[in-house]
Amino acid sequence: MSDRNSIVRAVPTLTINNRRKNLQFYTEVLGLTNVLEDAGYTILGDQSRQEKLLLEEVPSNRARKVQGLKKLAKVVLKVKEPREIDSLLARAPEEITCYKGENGLAFEATSPEGDRFLLHSEDDVTTLIPVAELEQLHPLEHVEKLSEFEVEKIHLHISSLDKEDFYQKLPGSACFLDFVEVEGTDLEIEAGKTWDLSAIRWKVEEIDVAQLEHQFSDTEVFVPKSRKFFGTKDKSQIEVWVERV
Repeated sequence: MSDRNSIVRAVPTLTINNRRKNLQFYTEVLGLTNVLEDAGYTILGDQSRQEKLLLEEVPSNRARKVQGLKKLAKVVLKVKEPREIDSLLARAPEEITCYKGENGLAFEATSPEGDRFLLHSEDDVTTLIPVAELEQLHPLEHVEKLSEFEVEKIHLHISSLDKEDFYQKLPGSACFLDFVEVEGTDLEIEAGKTWDLSAIRWKVEEIDVAQLEHQFSDTEVFVPKSRKFFGTKDKSQIEVWVERV
């Protein structure tokens, strides 16, 4: 495939039950910026106000809690300024797991919907070491939100490792994904029917819809008349959208 469809950013979409309770977690614990609320959707990001994470509120008459393991295992966010993590830790709840790396501290927290997030600022996240007690923090003054971060990795639970072959058709997606083979009742349920990861929006500099149609010729796809974006589903029924940045 040409470089026109090479991935530059991954934007997870999480289906949630209670927007108010979840927003409190994402903005206060993780330090994300509430960029825009539109109907049932909330766009989260940083000071750039670019779309980095999307929440979709779906009530209990249309969706339910996941039975067993979720499709989403964990989201890893890489923060540009390490001391901003100190600022978040200074007001963090007790229900977090802390780590220490060469560049500073890191922590893992779980949302009200049971979605796990790891915030760090390391070049290599595998160098993080768990810490039982925090040393003296060095928070930046007047920092409540992250100035800059990226979704570095999305860890997915899948029922069979052959399901990751789907993403070989999307150049650049492999560096954003990690797969763990597990057993679970809802690992292949239709997107949006449970409070879980429902979609990944893949941002590209330039989109070649014709090339994508060819690559996914054996898969049901959606292309609007404008041909400005491309949609399909992976083998776990997670919606896949490819669109320009």
